[in-house]
Amino acid sequence: MAGADTREVVQLSLGVGLTPVHWGVLLAAGHNDNANYDYATEDIAQRLRGVGVSNIRVLTATPEQADRSGASLTTHDEIRAAFAQIARPETAACLFFITSHANRRGIYLALDKSQQYLTASELDRYVTESCGSRPQVLILSGCYSSAMITTAMTRHPKRIVLASASPTTVSYGATTTERHLNFERCLIKAYDAGAATWRDMFQQALPCVEEREDWLRVPVSKPEAYIGPLVSNLRIPGR
Repeated sequence: MAGADTREVVQLSLGVGLTPVHWGVLLAAGHNDNANYDYATEDIAQRLRGVGVSNIRVLTATPEQADRSGASLTTHDEIRAAFAQIARPETAACLFFITSHANRRGIYLALDKSQQYLTASELDRYVTESCGSRPQVLILSGCYSSAMITTAMTRHPKRIVLASASPTTVSYGATTTERHLNFERCLIKAYDAGAATWRDMFQQALPCVEEREDWLRVPVSKPEAYIGPLVSNLRIPGR
């Protein structure tokens, strides 16, 4: 039995045999100038709960939303604390999603007046502090967000980073009638279509992103990804 337990621990550390209960999830909306940010975290959380993920923390940049839902506000301190909370002893993999405005400095946190940007080095530090060597998926939605795919962010062989725009491009948002920003809409569409792995979901989202940009004749965003060599086939919870 001890040998079997050891084998299971090794497999889980490589993302093999993960079940929904093994995932710790942090979903954050960094801005509050439109409802799309909170819609994304709400809808992703709903889908994950639907397949059995229960270890989920949601952060918001909208005080009224925090009052209604009991969510904490999206600041550096709360992001760091939430990572620590989702990294339970039974947590074998971590998922972080953030959506906001962004520039080459990092992801904008509208309510954190002392540190208004979440930088790549800060995010790397926060996730490493809590999630250690566990498989990690980081989804970054914002203009220029691939600027976050730095050397430090890609040294982890069990980390996946999906970013909505290249380091030199903006990321198209949404029309006034759309619930989700374009990149998030396409990721959710790929998930709903049955994408099995994070790589599959990203690859299936790309033509969806490009189609909408071409239709609207807006500049292309060129989403980018880093897929660590030890998690190239890491499966989405419940798949």
